[in-house]
Amino acid sequence: MYIFPFSERERPHWEVVVNIADGLRINSWRDPQKIAAVFEDKRVTYAELNARANQLAHAMLKKGFERQDKISILMYNNIEFLEIYQGLIRAALISVPINFRLVQAELEYIINNSDSVGLFIGIELFEKINPDNIPLVKKENIIVISSNELTPEGYRNYEDFIAGCPEMNRKMSIKKKTIFSISGIHPVPPDSPKGR
Repeated sequence: MYIFPFSERERPHWEVVVNIADGLRINSWRDPQKIAAVFEDKRVTYAELNARANQLAHAMLKKGFERQDKISILMYNNIEFLEIYQGLIRAALISVPINFRLVQAELEYIINNSDSVGLFIGIELFEKINPDNIPLVKKENIIVISSNELTPEGYRNYEDFIAGCPEMNRKMSIKKKTIFSISGIHPVPPDSPKGR
């Protein structure tokens, strides 16, 4: 947790203790069109990254994952990693990022030893694990980051997994220029689109 540094203009509206997911959420309110991340030729704004993280959080809860379930992440650096990391935090799940340079036995050991019940994996790393060697992770809980045509049969494609899920945080409701969430009260600056 940290104190989010509101500007002098916003200071009369409180300083708030927030977690890392709240930082993205607040930036999506303050500067929705500002670029949040760049990877290779892909750029995402704070609003886009926030919406995708919310979609993933909703998808994870809809799938039946429970608070503090551990979810492994095995992928190269990319924008989707940020979405997944933020979405898992919002769903109160524990992320277990794994170094892609490890060999199969090490990867499977970490997944098993962490008690992970889900796995996000980049298609380019799919061959580095044997799903039969990670018994706590059901086949339907292995989500592959790839295009549909490359996703191995019987596994979930990331884009399909989050499709149709809401882009708003389900734990928020707006009342009198203030946002309430499960983790506390979060003010909205008066000039924010949510505060009008």
